[in-house]
Amino acid sequence: AGGRRDAGLRQAGAGGVVAVSGAVSVGVVDNTTQAYVEGASTVGAASTLNAGRTTEVSATSDETLNSVTVSAAAAGIGVAGSVGVKVLTSETTANIGDNTRVNQTRSGAQQDVLVSATDTVALEGGGGAGAVGLFGATAISYTNIIRNTTAASIGDDALVDADRDVE
Repeated sequence: AGGRRDAGLRQAGAGGVVAVSGAVSVGVVDNTTQAYVEGASTVGAASTLNAGRTTEVSATSDETLNSVTVSAAAAGIGVAGSVGVKVLTSETTANIGDNTRVNQTRSGAQQDVLVSATDTVALEGGGGAGAVGLFGATAISYTNIIRNTTAASIGDDALVDADRDVE
């Protein structure tokens, strides 16, 4: 299982006759989680597993990014802005490889083969800007970019048996 948590608070402020304030936050997570049974180009070189109960290949990933970006200006002329960016790239895979043999010589009434991959993403936080004075202007930009790949597979020419379920 893999996971990553990032938390941050970015703030800025300014005051006077003319005040300009800005705050920027950038959070980046690049996560790879893998669970696999090694395959091979030939049957003789591939892995062999035999279990009387459950054979499970499971990859689980959990990423949380939390940030708040705030800017404020108080003056006769106040200008404030904040920019927040979160970039999350995650690859979560579970695989029984090519030519792998699972449960070819053993059986059992409670025999299962499970291959699964899950990825949970939580993006939390926000941004704000405030300007107080005779003239005030604010701008906010908050951008989230998510690039996720989640896959579970059984490879080419793999032989997978179970007396109950193959999922």
